[in-house]
Amino acid sequence: MYSKTLILFDIGGVLVKLNYGNFYEQAAKYSSHSAKEIEKKYIQSRLDFRVCRGEITALEFMNELRDCLEIPKKVTQEELERIVGATFPDQISEMIALKEQLHQIGYAVGILSNIGEHVHKILLKRYPEIFAVYNPMCPSLLSYQVKVMKPEPRIYDAVVGFENIIFIDDKDAYLKVGIQRGWKGIHYVEYPDTTEPQRKSHSDTGYQHPWLKSAKSIREVKNSLREFGVKV
Repeated sequence: MYSKTLILFDIGGVLVKLNYGNFYEQAAKYSSHSAKEIEKKYIQSRLDFRVCRGEITALEFMNELRDCLEIPKKVTQEELERIVGATFPDQISEMIALKEQLHQIGYAVGILSNIGEHVHKILLKRYPEIFAVYNPMCPSLLSYQVKVMKPEPRIYDAVVGFENIIFIDDKDAYLKVGIQRGWKGIHYVEYPDTTEPQRKSHSDTGYQHPWLKSAKSIREVKNSLREFGVKV
């Protein structure tokens, strides 16, 4: 019915809550380093970016993480996955429900996210509905699979075949690139994580544009969608 309109969803901070601080604190229980030291080591290692770009696999990430944080060999891979999984305390159920509602109404929905293979596997086990786009013709662009990350233009250029694109993300720098291509953007900021490595590299800039709306709640997201002509 409205399938020429695509609503794109980011994952971290939009469909799932992020708290890297939880991960650092959990890792500190198995390491001689403090949570603050672990945060510094993790950011300096650039493991987060390398795995999100698909330069290393989930297994390589876990092995390098163990070495980087000096986590003993006696800690199993399953325990290591649980430590990393502390980054994702809960799904954002209302946003996932909104994604499904938009599909049911007849809109195309998709995913555009900077994400590593290890996180994809963790979230698929816990919250599989995050990744549902309901139609194989709808885009599901995960950075580790396409080997490019937001805000690099190539990942945006992979979204084709739609007359109207609305992108929901928690970082305005990522929305800006879409808006420059004629997209509309909703800057969803209900659950910001100041400890997220990618936020430290791409913090919010205060970017403003007539096609950019800010939303601090799901209600405000829906209001923004209505302002962009979406019947939700």
